[in-house]
Amino acid sequence: MPSVRVLTAFALIAAACVQTTQTIPPEALAAARDRMRVTEDPQEMAATLDACLKSEGQAGYTLTVNQGGFGVRKATGTEAEGKDWRRAVERCQRRLVEDFPKFFDPEARVPRSRVEFAALYELYGLQADCLRSMGYSIEMISLESYIDRRGDWYPYDELPPSITPQEWGEITSACPQTPWAYEGSIPTG
Repeated sequence: MPSVRVLTAFALIAAACVQTTQTIPPEALAAARDRMRVTEDPQEMAATLDACLKSEGQAGYTLTVNQGGFGVRKATGTEAEGKDWRRAVERCQRRLVEDFPKFFDPEARVPRSRVEFAALYELYGLQADCLRSMGYSIEMISLESYIDRRGDWYPYDELPPSITPQEWGEITSACPQTPWAYEGSIPTG
């Protein structure tokens, strides 16, 4: 059971996130999200990835698809199996880039302004809240740190490496990896 201090710390972090993005007009944040949103179909992309991994002779992985995107994870095996897996994933990622160029266009999703960083940060805050609601300890960095790091922070990177494939499926089902899945949760006015 989380302590009152931990819950208070989470509330303060969430309040700081809201306060820093509240200084930006909501219509500016919405326009920033619109520019960075990618509209590729995650079901189609996941099917392409699945077919590619199978054609590479891979098995024993978990592929999850939800309204916000998809993810793939393989249980650990021998070192040789791990190398084969990484090579197969790299080849399949190249295939996804060829088949879905807009999704992987670095200019499409990279924040170009303070407002765009704030818009993405706000979505990552909601994603972090979702992961916390599942019992994971996700420490949100400040908006200023996020901007200083040029957006190099992602709530999923805060998850422990010991997560099992079953847990991974539950996490990605409840808390989609793509930040765009959280747009409907943004508080208004």
